[in-house]
Amino acid sequence: MIEFFKLLFEELLREPLTVIIGLLDLVVLFYIVKEIDTLTKVGKTNEGLLVTVKNAVNTIDDAQRAVLGGVQILERDQLYHYLTDSASGARRSLHHLSYAFSNADDTDPAERERAVRFLDAVKAAKERTPGLDVKFIGPELEAKIGGMLDREETGGEVRLHPSVISYDYRFQIVDGESVVFGIGRPGLPTNLGFLIKSTDLAAVLEKTFANLWGSGSKLQDLLTSVLERILTNNFIHTDQLEFMRQQLGIRSSTPIRNCVEDCKKRNVVIEFGRRVGPRNQVVQALTHLLGTEPKTLERLDDDLQEILGLPSDREAVGRLLDELIKEGAAEKTSEELYRRT
Repeated sequence: MIEFFKLLFEELLREPLTVIIGLLDLVVLFYIVKEIDTLTKVGKTNEGLLVTVKNAVNTIDDAQRAVLGGVQILERDQLYHYLTDSASGARRSLHHLSYAFSNADDTDPAERERAVRFLDAVKAAKERTPGLDVKFIGPELEAKIGGMLDREETGGEVRLHPSVISYDYRFQIVDGESVVFGIGRPGLPTNLGFLIKSTDLAAVLEKTFANLWGSGSKLQDLLTSVLERILTNNFIHTDQLEFMRQQLGIRSSTPIRNCVEDCKKRNVVIEFGRRVGPRNQVVQALTHLLGTEPKTLERLDDDLQEILGLPSDREAVGRLLDELIKEGAAEKTSEELYRRT
C-alpha cells in the first residue's frame, strides 16, 4: 500500500491544483486503507475487518463525503457486481488493473460465474460502443496467461507488467469518473474494496495506469517466450501442446497453435512427424549427414530417425533440404542424391 500512496503523492505534487482538490480524496482513502492494512497484519477476520472499516467510513465528515461523491465498501461478490455494472455503463473508457484471479474456466463455479458475467459485460460494451477504450493490465506471470487471454477476447487491449505481482491494490476506472478499488495481499484474491465516485482520484489513477501501460509488455510476447523456451530445448509430441494449453489455463487451442506456426515461420522450431522441436538441432544433424557422403532423401530420413530418435517424415526432410539448398548449404545431384556444399 505504501507504493500506491507514493505514486499518488508523486502525481499530485506535479500538479499543485490537483493537490488542493484531491487532498480530501486522499485523506478518506488513506484513513480507510490504514485500517485495512493494520488489521490484516494482525490477522483479523474478514467479518471483524469489515465492521471496523465500516465504522471508520462512518466517521468521515459530510464535507469529505460531498467532495468524494460517495464511498461504498464492497466484499468480493459486490466487487464483481460493481465491476460488471460499471463496465456495462462505460461510454468512453474502461481501464482495469488486476491480478487476474478469476477466469472463464475457473474450477470454482462461483469465481467462474463472476468472471464470465464481468467479461461478457465488457465485451457487450465494446460491441455496443466500437470506440470504447478498453485496456487491461495484469501481472507478467505464466500462470496468468489464460486469464489475460480471456480479457483480450473481450475486444480490449492487454498489457503485462512485472510490478503488478507486488501490488496490494487493484482498480478499475470507468469514463474517468468512478473507481472500483480493491485491496488484497500480493498474490492473493481481492476480498475487500470500495466503489468511489471521484474524478480527482480517477485522474490520479489514470496517470498511474498510463505509466504502467507505457512500460508494459504484450501478452503474445510472454506466450511466445514460454513456448519457445520449451520447444527449443527438446522435441515434444503435438498432443502435449494440449497439455500445455491446460497448464496455462488457456480455453482455446488457437493461441498455442498460432504461436507454434509463428515459431515455424521464424525458423525457430520445426514440426517433424507429429513432433515439434528445435529446428537448429535437425539442421545440424542433417548438415553433418550430408557431409559424410551423398545420400538419398530416404537414407537421410532413416539416419535422422536413428540419430535424433524422430519418427519418419520424408516430407519434412524434403522441405528442410529445399531450404538448405536455397540457403546454399546443400545441393542436389542429378542422381537424386543430396550433399553438403
